[in-house]
Amino acid sequence: AFEYCESLSEITLPENIEFIGRNVLDQTAFAENPENWENGMLYVGTYLVSSDKDFSGMCTVKDGTTLIAEEAFKDRTEITEINLPKSLKYIGKRSFEGCKKVKSVVLPEGVDLILRGLELGLDYRQPLKNVF
Repeated sequence: AFEYCESLSEITLPENIEFIGRNVLDQTAFAENPENWENGMLYVGTYLVSSDKDFSGMCTVKDGTTLIAEEAFKDRTEITEINLPKSLKYIGKRSFEGCKKVKSVVLPEGVDLILRGLELGLDYRQPLKNVF
């Protein structure tokens, strides 16, 4: 959508968005501004749209987040644990695909566990130690 719009420095999205595609803000002034990042994650309001390519360790999505964009954490191979807030309503497809070291996922209540697993894109042939 806005990928490669290099002069895009501000963005306001409406409430109740249910889907944000992958790489939507790559190569924009908004994404290049460190003030728009929190703990290695890029947010637009209540939407998490991307993560730092070198993200590692525990991934705790901030409270109030309602959506994780498609492939937001794809191939972040050093993530070991995922904590998702109760406010989360939508998880984009393959949002955690390729996160091979994940051993624990803390999931919010209210969404079918199987559907959440598919949306996360985790490899369930490698069993998780903890799913809460």
